[in-house]
Amino acid sequence: MRLKTFECKACGALVFLNPKETRAPSCPICRTWMEEIEASEEGKLVEHEYPECGYEFCSQENLSPYKCPNCNFTFVITPKKKGEERL
Repeated sequence: MRLKTFECKACGALVFLNPKETRAPSCPICRTWMEEIEASEEGKLVEHEYPECGYEFCSQENLSPYKCPNCNFTFVITPKKKGEERL
């Protein structure tokens, strides 16, 4: 199945959604709205499912999501960020 590709116009993050998804997500990193782009090389993808709303999407393995693209669920601090929280 070919996934829809969305790119954040502020930070460049890519997310991949099920083709049946009709609404553009907000960026899971900086919260800016994303725009659909032509399918890109996906590479290795990581699946994410948010416990608050059940929203599912895929990202490239180097993207560490901070917020849910659908609701306002915030992930716990990442292991790389030991001394501060991301806002």
